[in-house]
Amino acid sequence: LSHNVADGLEQLQKLNFFKNFIPEIESCVGFEQNRFHHLDVFQHTVDAVRRTPAELTVRLAALLHDIGKPA
Repeated sequence: LSHNVADGLEQLQKLNFFKNFIPEIESCVGFEQNRFHHLDVFQHTVDAVRRTPAELTVRLAALLHDIGKPA
């Protein structure tokens, strides 16, 4: 629920946290979307989480909202 949630998510990705604990999120890294999106799925997710209020359920929903796209 940090004010720096985006930085935290990007650091967790660099530390391979998602690869080891939530591989579905790691699959979003570098996964390109259609022409209407300029960010890969992971960066879009980070941006979505950054824009949410600091409420646990809302942030978890934003974190997981596109988790199925790579599959």
